Amino acid sequence: MTVTKRDLQIIIPFIIFLGIGIYSAFSVEFILRDKSIETTLKWCGIPSLILAIYYAYRVTFGYQQDVEVWRKVIGMLVYTLICSIMFIVAFQGFLIMYNCNIGQQNDYLLKGTITKIETTESKSGRISYTILVHRELENDHVKIDIPKNNYTEGQSFSKQMKIGSLGFIYSN
Repeated sequence: MTVTKRDLQIIIPFIIFLGIGIYSAFSVEFILRDKSIETTLKWCGIPSLILAIYYAYRVTFGYQQDVEVWRKVIGMLVYTLICSIMFIVAFQGFLIMYNCNIGQQNDYLLKGTITKIETTESKSGRISYTILVHRELENDHVKIDIPKNNYTEGQSFSKQMKIGSLGFIYSN
């Protein structure tokens, strides 16, 4: 299989968009991700699906190959799922970048008690931490992604953060 100029015109913007978006999604150390993913799915869910279907079609049916149609259909479904997830994460990154850098930024003091600490280890060995904080004033629980675990359950949590232009609470 040879890579044509037309293929590069499709692949290069795809890689640049995903690279910038995924980098931006993980550029903030402390963030309440629940609201950002909810907003991303509401605003960018359909565009992500449309782009994913387009790229999946280009990869499977876009080439003249002697492959059974059922294999192309299964391949298109798998590529659509994978590309949808990648586009959602990239769009989330762009929204986080917009939230943190454009528009009004308000100070916010997040206070509460840590009720749970979650540790997730990826296949690459990267460990990520999430703490669940009960906010007394709002009487709710929020999940905060944190860079490293310096906390214990039951500990008081107080951190000066910001509310960005899209309403995502974050801190660098």
